[in-house]
Amino acid sequence: MTKVWTIVKINVLSLAALPLLLLAVAARLLAKAIEKLVFIIGAVVVFLIVVLMSFVMRHPFKLLGEAGTMAIAFFAGAALIALTVFLLSLAKNAVQKAAGFLAAGLNRIYEFLYGRYSALYQRCRRGFDSGLPEIENIYAKSAACLFYSLLRAVNICVLFFVTNALKLMILACVIFAAGTLFVFNRRAKAVMGMSFFSFVGLFPIHDKIAGVILYAAYLGFVCVLLILMGIKWNEWGREMKMATGDYDKYRDSFSRVRGSIEDNAADVEKKRLKRCREYLAVLNDHLGELEAFQARTQAVIQQSDNQALRSMLGEYMAVAMELSKKMDSMPDRIPADKFEELIPQIRRMEELKKDIDRLSVKMASSAQDQGSGFFAGCDTAEKLEKRYRALCRTYHPDSEAGDEETFKKMQEEYEERKASLNSAKREKEDVQ
Repeated sequence: MTKVWTIVKINVLSLAALPLLLLAVAARLLAKAIEKLVFIIGAVVVFLIVVLMSFVMRHPFKLLGEAGTMAIAFFAGAALIALTVFLLSLAKNAVQKAAGFLAAGLNRIYEFLYGRYSALYQRCRRGFDSGLPEIENIYAKSAACLFYSLLRAVNICVLFFVTNALKLMILACVIFAAGTLFVFNRRAKAVMGMSFFSFVGLFPIHDKIAGVILYAAYLGFVCVLLILMGIKWNEWGREMKMATGDYDKYRDSFSRVRGSIEDNAADVEKKRLKRCREYLAVLNDHLGELEAFQARTQAVIQQSDNQALRSMLGEYMAVAMELSKKMDSMPDRIPADKFEELIPQIRRMEELKKDIDRLSVKMASSAQDQGSGFFAGCDTAEKLEKRYRALCRTYHPDSEAGDEETFKKMQEEYEERKASLNSAKREKEDVQ
């Protein structure tokens, strides 16, 4: 009876978690797409202008004739497109602020939904891994917990999609272009008894040009939107990869003390110099403790398998690498105006670090309450000590995101794990 109840509970919780996952992913994908709002608005306006040009070409003015109407349509369309680009460039900051506001709201929705999904997923995984000892065959267990298997499959598909989004969008563009031509050709043969290209050849030249322009605008509009979204969605995928990257070859550049801000420029105010030096110190702190920060966050990710946390860590590492490369290209005495260009990215690092620490503490506390270990996978004393030092920086009550209760639990588990490893080591030595 207990086994049946466990299977039912896992399937019910998986069913509840699935829509949360899909809604969370949809919110994240939409947030990423909105970041390209300026380009999307431009693409929509240009498409509408080209459609208007095509309409004018197919209905020429009697006084101007076909050639005159086409010339006016081309010049008027080019002028309107240039005006659109000019107006968007003027309104770029306002549009970007609006896009940032919308994207921030959607990202908060994503974090909320994904947090609820992650909690349900952890309960399902714990029940699947340790709640059904009677079923030893993994395939039989997966079949019994069908909806949990479906949930895992959807999660894998989401990761595959976002990590290959740009390639998939380019492939979608090719399929879309070939598919539309195939449909047009099939329709022409069914209705007119001839191929699509033979059918087009029956029309006057200005209709052909107008039709080609309209089709190119239609195709270009769809492809531009798909590729723009693919670029942004692929960023999310890169963040996922960055979270688990191997950064050994970057350690020296990350931890190296950077230069100083140039202060002999007459046009640089003291407040600006002070601000730049403060942010330089902040950047040095981030780069100096990057290895420990990554290690302790990855320890939480291994416990919770939280993709939101993985994504934030990936973005943090990406920003750190970009800043590190930019700093390497600058002289030891960094001009203040050049360094000020990096301040928004340093602020972003600060925000991400606070969010990561906050979520790490929350996830670690939740995982510990649910029976997961802080030191899972630490099968040697070296791994244990490295994980322990990293976790102390996060959970110590004196740290910014510290939590006394969580720190006590972690300390107790560390002592137990250390004693267990020492006992195993003595037994091994006695056998030898």
